[in-house]
Amino acid sequence: MRKSFLLGFAGFREAARSGKCVFVAKIKSIKSIFAFWRRSDRIGDMEIENAGFIGTGLVVLTSLLGAYYLVLRIREFHAEKPDPKLTYVTYSHMEKVRAEMMRCVSDAVQDLRSLRAEIREETRSMHKCYSRGLDEARELISRNAQNISSLVAQAQIANQRIAELSVKTDRLFMKSKEAE
Repeated sequence: MRKSFLLGFAGFREAARSGKCVFVAKIKSIKSIFAFWRRSDRIGDMEIENAGFIGTGLVVLTSLLGAYYLVLRIREFHAEKPDPKLTYVTYSHMEKVRAEMMRCVSDAVQDLRSLRAEIREETRSMHKCYSRGLDEARELISRNAQNISSLVAQAQIANQRIAELSVKTDRLFMKSKEAE
């Protein structure tokens, strides 16, 4: 008859320690479990990967707890402690001044936000306006460049025609002088 081997790690350990008989199908599995117990009970035989992980975890945990403690100390140090010498009227006046200052600061922050939004909108509208203007200017410049190149070509043709006409007039003038 074969009993189930899966009693659970804790149940098997208690049964083995109390001396009760536990039925196991294979003796090799019992040896491996006892070998695991021997290894897991001692920290010195811990695998290097686990030790590094635990060490890193402890360092991180210690750092986080230290940082939290520092934050608590800073809060405690900067906490507002009422002066026992102040009267209620003075304290209430100070609270009103503090509330007024907080309102002024919140108004200033709101004004800055609205100014930033207005500047963003103005920048967008200027960009749209100037981008259209820049596109039109580019088109005008390209048309002007084409017109200039055609004018230069026409000027060269006109200079050539003038040179030809001046040569012809010079010949006619020379012929008329010879005929006289």
